[in-house]
Amino acid sequence: MLEIQGLDKLQDELVDLQKFMNEFDSELGTFKLNSKDSDSVENAIREMERMVDNKVLKYSSNATIMNMVSDIKNNLKQQIISKADDYNIEYSKE
Repeated sequence: MLEIQGLDKLQDELVDLQKFMNEFDSELGTFKLNSKDSDSVENAIREMERMVDNKVLKYSSNATIMNMVSDIKNNLKQQIISKADDYNIEYSKE
C-alpha cells in the first residue's frame, strides 16, 4: 500500500485557507479618508494593512496564506488609491 505523507497538513492548510477567504468576503473594516489629502490616503492604506495583519495573525503558521498577504495588501492599496482618484475626478467635474 502506498502512503502519502503530509496530506493531513495540506488538508488543514486548505481548510484554513477557506476560512481566511470567507473572512475576506465579509467586511475587512472601515476607515475615513480625505481623498484630496495624500497623508489621509496614506493613513487609510496603513490602517488597511493593520486590518489585514490582524486578520492573518491567527493563520501565521499557514504558508499559503502568508504568501498571499503581500498581494492582498497591494490589491487593497490600489483599490483605495483608485477610489480616491475616482472621487477627485468626479468632484472636479462638479
